[in-house]
Amino acid sequence: MAIMWNGRAYDLIQKGTPLDIVWDGALLDPGYIVVLKDAPHKDLAFKYMEYYATHPEQQADWAKVLPYGMANKKVASLLPEKVSDALPSSHDVVRIDPSWFAANQKEIAKRWQEFLAGAQ
Repeated sequence: MAIMWNGRAYDLIQKGTPLDIVWDGALLDPGYIVVLKDAPHKDLAFKYMEYYATHPEQQADWAKVLPYGMANKKVASLLPEKVSDALPSSHDVVRIDPSWFAANQKEIAKRWQEFLAGAQ
């Protein structure tokens, strides 16, 4: 048993490694695309973001290589079942709430340290 990113596991499976992805209790940790306030080419960055968001076909091509969650909900319908099944959005996963972690950071850090020290 191991914990790993689904895209990495998918890649290993495609290369013949005998693995099964088990989604029960899996965490979905969202990622974001952002443009920094003082970015030197903000206009180009926003054009890229618009292109990315409005071209599910391009996201589907990317997902065929590395099946992480995609921004456009149409992506899964553009993929072979084998690939769409490797996407977290195709499963009942636990969605991580970044705002909850930010609000509870001190308690989380304390409990993590207790866990590491063997405390109950």
